[in-house]
Amino acid sequence: MSENTVPTRVFVSHTSLDKKFTRQLAYDLKKAGVEVWFDEWEIRVGDSLREKVERGIHESGWLIIVLSPRAVASQWVQRELSAAFARELDDKRVFILPVLLEKCELPVMLRDKKYADFTENYSRGLQELLQTILPTGSGSTAPFGELIDVNAHLWMERFESDLNAIIERARTAGVSKIIASACNGPYSWSRSLEISARFNNIYVSLALHPTRGPLDVGGPGRKLDSPTDEELALLESFITNEKVIAIGDVQLQYQRQELESCPRDRQIEILDRHLFMALRYQIPVIAEIHGGQQANEDFLGLMDSGYQGKIRVAVQCPISKDFAISCSERGYYQIITGNYAFPKAESLREMLGIFPQERLLLASNCPAFAPPPLRGNRNEPSYLPNLLAALRGFNCCIPQELAYTTTHNAMRFFEFGSRRYPKPAPGQGLPYTFG
Repeated sequence: MSENTVPTRVFVSHTSLDKKFTRQLAYDLKKAGVEVWFDEWEIRVGDSLREKVERGIHESGWLIIVLSPRAVASQWVQRELSAAFARELDDKRVFILPVLLEKCELPVMLRDKKYADFTENYSRGLQELLQTILPTGSGSTAPFGELIDVNAHLWMERFESDLNAIIERARTAGVSKIIASACNGPYSWSRSLEISARFNNIYVSLALHPTRGPLDVGGPGRKLDSPTDEELALLESFITNEKVIAIGDVQLQYQRQELESCPRDRQIEILDRHLFMALRYQIPVIAEIHGGQQANEDFLGLMDSGYQGKIRVAVQCPISKDFAISCSERGYYQIITGNYAFPKAESLREMLGIFPQERLLLASNCPAFAPPPLRGNRNEPSYLPNLLAALRGFNCCIPQELAYTTTHNAMRFFEFGSRRYPKPAPGQGLPYTFG
């Protein structure tokens, strides 16, 4: 190894009494792209413990020391710390990265070092650690690490001319996965699946709005048409595609013009059909409910009729505080979009305090809702970091923490690439007859 070369591996020093925390930390570092030396992964039966540890420290670029009262009292941790401190003096650079698991009396050689504080917030501590470990200047401009956009309408015509550039900008901004949402009928479904076939990191969410607005595409469609029975039957055949990982966004639209096009009873029937397919294929639902208290009550009532607790639900832009509270109490997730950062969106930002952080998701909802300072432009997935930055301070929002938790939440909620359920023939066993 040359004098100027810094190894990228991270050695994790800890006491076995803190093994549960350290194992999770090692796993999350590895998931973030860090090469980790962790004793459970490196030492085999018959190996010399001292030799393995000494070699591990020598071949690593950093040593993370997990600090707790138990670790400070451990002679083994003290030996590793002494070896690491000698290495730091020899290399004349930062080598030891303290991680504070529990408050304790810090070793003398660490008292003037800044530590990553995990005592109150694991996500924040991990982000602090990754900001030091991960390389900079490597071509990535992702300020918040990995992000997932759970609702982007990429099928629309306004994205067609520069779609490749849009996906590349998203990748550069740290957006690792995108859910392409299509709700305007067969053309939008086909187009979204075509895009997902071209890009491995794009997945699909499909639905059929009860009242379709003007289409931003040259395909078939009529303004404010109610879906036909044939289209609703066709929807299921598209949902069986492996890239379809959600149903949405499903809607109730109770404004006067929408009700004239599709009456309330018909809208509830259409929503019921979507929820049943979500239950049948065990994929989550993205819901956007408009129309005041009546629409909120109808949605929650339909969920209570046999779906509550059986399907995962994420709501986008809940309009009323009472509806948001009801959704949060039921365990639903909340989707944060660019309009949460608009100057006059205090009522939306209030929702950030209603849902626990472990049930928050991020979405561009592009092409609408470009966040400040890009408002007025065509929105796209690469603007998610701008949304996070614009939310800084609202309801004590810490962008790095929100980025980390929403990404993990999305992985858990959507189960990307892990559809394990059988795909029965379309229409088989459904409680509806169409046509």
